[in-house]
Amino acid sequence: MASISFISPSSSTAWDKEDTVTISWSKTPLSGTWGDQVLYLYKGTTYIQTIVSNLSGTASSYSWTIPETLDSASNYTIQVHTTHDDGNGGSP
Repeated sequence: MASISFISPSSSTAWDKEDTVTISWSKTPLSGTWGDQVLYLYKGTTYIQTIVSNLSGTASSYSWTIPETLDSASNYTIQVHTTHDDGNGGSP
C-alpha cells in the first residue's frame, strides 16, 4: 500500500510569519508512478489554504514562505494529497 510520511515539520515545530521553511516528506513504495501533489494547510479541521498545487509526483520537499496574514496558533497541520499507480492500475 502507498503511504506518505512527513519528515518536517514535526508536531513541535514553531515557525514565524514570513519565514521561508522547507516542508519535506517521504513516499513508499518508491516503485510505480506518483501523480502530481497538492499541499494543503489546515487549522484544526478547518481548511485554510492550498500551499501549492500541481507539484511534481517526484518531489519530496517544498520551500514555503509563511504568509504574514496567518493567525498565530499551535494547531496547524499540513496535508499532502496525491495518487499512486503501482503499474497494475492500483492506487490508494
